[in-house]
Amino acid sequence: MVDVVKKIIGYAEKILDYCAEQCKDNFLENNMLAEACVFNMIQIGESTNLLGNVAAQQQYVSGQAFKFPPYPQTP
Repeated sequence: MVDVVKKIIGYAEKILDYCAEQCKDNFLENNMLAEACVFNMIQIGESTNLLGNVAAQQQYVSGQAFKFPPYPQTP
């Protein structure tokens, strides 16, 4: 699970590096830059899905049913 989180952080760092010295207009005009950022965002999405699957599998293996935590009660 730690490896997946490290990959997510790596993808986010790539996006930040790619956009570090770019203004909005440069970003919008540079299709390669935009596509590289979108690709990394897709990778983040797929990795978060994998992360959820890993968590569910770990709970299944431990004999517990996978459940989302309850919402906190508001006063």
